[in-house]
Amino acid sequence: MTAKGGYNTGTDGVEDGSIYVLNTTLPRVDNASGAVGITSSSAWLMGTVISTGAAPTTVTCFWGPADGSDTITAWAHTDTVSTVVGLVSNSVSSLAGPPTVYYYRYYVSNSYGAAWATPSAFFQTLAPPVVGTRIMRSSRPPIRSWQRSGARPKRICAPPRPTSS
Repeated sequence: MTAKGGYNTGTDGVEDGSIYVLNTTLPRVDNASGAVGITSSSAWLMGTVISTGAAPTTVTCFWGPADGSDTITAWAHTDTVSTVVGLVSNSVSSLAGPPTVYYYRYYVSNSYGAAWATPSAFFQTLAPPVVGTRIMRSSRPPIRSWQRSGARPKRICAPPRPTSS
C-alpha cells in the first residue's frame, strides 16, 4: 500500500493547516480461471482483475509458446484487453496445431505501479474433431453369428433328391 498526502487548501487557495492522506494500492490480477474454448487453433484466455488500486488501470494479456515469466519483452504476443474490475478474457487465434503448449499471464498497471498474475497459466491446443470418417468394408462376406460360435445352422428345407430310373 502507498500513501499520498498533502496539505488541504481552502476555497481561497490558502492552506488551512490540515493534512490529508489518500490510501492507494497496487492493482491486482490473476489467471485462476484458466483457458477455455480451446480448439486446434484458438482459445479464450481468462483472468480476473481483483483490484484497480483506486486508479485507472490498464490490463494486458501476454501469451506465447514460451513462458516469459515477468519479463515483458520475453513474451511473443501482447494484447491490451480491459480496464475494469472482474472477469477479463482475451481471444487468441492462429495457434499452431496440436499438440502445442501455450502460456499466458495477465499484467495490470496504473499510476501507482504494476503487478503480474502469478503463476503463468498454460494450455495445450486440441486435435481437430474427426468429421465424416468413412468406414471401409471388407471384400470378405460378413461373418454370421453361427460361424463365430462354431455351430452349423439347421437346414430347414432339404434339397430335392435325385430320382433313380
